[in-house]
Amino acid sequence: MAGLSATQTRKILEVYHGFDGIATLVDVGGGKGATLNKIVLKYPSIKGINFDLPQVIEHAPFYPSACHNWSDKSCIKLLKNCYKALPANGKPGGKERIEKQFVYLCKGAGFTGLEVAARAVSALGVIEFTK
Repeated sequence: MAGLSATQTRKILEVYHGFDGIATLVDVGGGKGATLNKIVLKYPSIKGINFDLPQVIEHAPFYPSACHNWSDKSCIKLLKNCYKALPANGKPGGKERIEKQFVYLCKGAGFTGLEVAARAVSALGVIEFTK
């Protein structure tokens, strides 16, 4: 979620309620963690994990509590691992691709479908994959 602007993040948090009841949220490709920080500030019961390349995380500020520009092959590999690790009601997500491209990644990783759960400004916003 690293590329989301403050405006997009604020809009997502206004219209999307899919974070309710989430215990742990992993932001893959979360950059410096600004978006994840805003989410855990609104939902303090969420344990937020910012997952990115070591050289990116190294420069990220510490906040208490990956996939947007990777190749399709790398995203599918990562999503397959997410799929294996998720409980039956788990929801991975992503951004910076058109919906058709997310369908391809979703199916390639073994998920059965996806839903654009919330739109922010003109971007796709929050996409939930179905196991």
